[in-house]
Amino acid sequence: MDDLTLNETLTGIFDALLQHESTDGDAIIASLGRTLLTCVHDGPEAFHDRLQYPWQNALNATVRAAYPTVREPNLSALQFCYSHGDFLTTHLEHLFEQFEGHFACADKANWVLQEYHYSLTTSTEPALLPVPDSRKYWHPHHASLAWWFDVCRHVERLYYGDSQAYLRDLAQLIVEQDGTAQTQPRS
Repeated sequence: MDDLTLNETLTGIFDALLQHESTDGDAIIASLGRTLLTCVHDGPEAFHDRLQYPWQNALNATVRAAYPTVREPNLSALQFCYSHGDFLTTHLEHLFEQFEGHFACADKANWVLQEYHYSLTTSTEPALLPVPDSRKYWHPHHASLAWWFDVCRHVERLYYGDSQAYLRDLAQLIVEQDGTAQTQPRS
């Protein structure tokens, strides 16, 4: 696929998404024509090379342009937040659900991600969590905010195939949960 065809494909996708925001996926696909379907029919590798890779490059360039003062390693982490925020949020939500209960899991995950984003864009250290008596429902109950930021970095590593740090985070939460469960009186 040449650059002109790629450009036309991406432009068509953006235009279709903007024009058909409230329509279902079939209508969007129908409006894009054969190019997108050809990318799909040619297999996952071709789909990645012709559509996902250029899209990822455009997204990374956009994040770089939007935050020109952010440098590595924060820039890569920030680009990951924009590219795979749903992956990151889902992992955080499941951790909160497992170790803090169902209530406000999404709110806690979104708050951690918002604070992580702020820390990445300003190169500031994470703020301390409020003391337990003044915490809001969206504040995590386990660990520090710095620890949750490490989890965000470890989820990124997990996405790229390195699971060790993420598994250590899980083990720490399990040990903490087991210690809490053992010290609470039985009813």
